[in-house]
Amino acid sequence: MSTSMIITCPECKAKIKITSEMAGKKIRCSNCQAILTIKLPAKAPAAEPPKPKPAAAAATIPVADDPPANPADDDDANSRVAYALAEQKLTPRCPRCAQEMQSEDQVICLHCGYNTRTRTKVATKKVIEHTVQDYIIHLAPAIGCVLVLIGFLVLDILCIQKMHIWLKGSFLHDGEENGKDKWIIKPGMFTLYIILGTVFIGYPLARFAFRRLFIYYTPPEKLLRD
Repeated sequence: MSTSMIITCPECKAKIKITSEMAGKKIRCSNCQAILTIKLPAKAPAAEPPKPKPAAAAATIPVADDPPANPADDDDANSRVAYALAEQKLTPRCPRCAQEMQSEDQVICLHCGYNTRTRTKVATKKVIEHTVQDYIIHLAPAIGCVLVLIGFLVLDILCIQKMHIWLKGSFLHDGEENGKDKWIIKPGMFTLYIILGTVFIGYPLARFAFRRLFIYYTPPEKLLRD
């Protein structure tokens, strides 16, 4: 059975198609007219059929729950362990410190103080706990103002009741006429001036005492130094 093949002309490198029946014959190259003697290459020995490969043993990959019997003998044991989803948590986390939040409605992270709504971090500081002495020192000025106001009130009452007695016989008393006291300046004017003075001084004292005792009654914070 003849087979066809392609040879190359050694003169002009042209490709020439021949058959196996032309072996030993001479032909002329159609391109350069050179005379060529057809020599077929020796047949290569038949290649032995490939031997069937032995069936590969089924590879077993240990899973996370079944580690190798002796992982120290296999450096790649961990790389061959199948990854599996062990647990899934849907608890919201702080976008700043990645710690778990108490609930989905929580606004401020208790770990770092980050506010998830305003996107700002709440400043934290270490303070010293207040003592009874701190409260006494803080409230003492207000208590002093209250005592002064009580003194002013008592003074005004006494002036209303006793001023004419206190001024009788003084240089402001001009004797009596028809059984009535004559005054250069009446005691009621002194009483009025004293009451106005106590009100003028007592108003800021009363305001300070009220704010200190009922609004800002907590002593100022004392920072804890590291």
